[in-house]
Amino acid sequence: RQNAGTHDAFNLKYNFNKLSSEFAVAWNQNVKDANTLERFNDNYYNGATPYKGLAVSYLKYLLNSAITLSSINSADAFQTTVKGDDKEKLYTRFTNGGRIEYQKKNIYLTFSGYWQSGFLASGKRIEAWYIQPEIKYTKDNNYTLRLGAEVMSGDNGKKPTPALDHNFVALYGVAHR
Repeated sequence: RQNAGTHDAFNLKYNFNKLSSEFAVAWNQNVKDANTLERFNDNYYNGATPYKGLAVSYLKYLLNSAITLSSINSADAFQTTVKGDDKEKLYTRFTNGGRIEYQKKNIYLTFSGYWQSGFLASGKRIEAWYIQPEIKYTKDNNYTLRLGAEVMSGDNGKKPTPALDHNFVALYGVAHR
């Protein structure tokens, strides 16, 4: 979610028995050009470029009483002006992945994995990944022990290459939990 956004959007939801799905597309009407952000305070976007176009597909399936599978696939496009010829171009970033969850009695296990590819708003190519394993044990609803991690790819402290970025970019969620 981006603050102060004006969007034309379409959202389609489907729920039936064990399957639920959602598909949304949005077109950001606030930004004419990602290089021309005079209308925006950088604090709204924390220095990030607001997207011009966005498409998101979410699918969730209850395999059985203990296992749930879900996937999220998104494409967000950034409109920038090509230096030297004032032509606008859309650079699109793709994020694809999913989650498996297992819950039985006091034990909860989950694993998520996502892959990013395409282009950043700067025109730089991106190839990045994210994984999130977690285990949780609850005792009588009074005590919970949780162990997990969020691991994102990056450039490992090395100087990034001018053509390729390996830093995973978290999408449009809150910056804290």
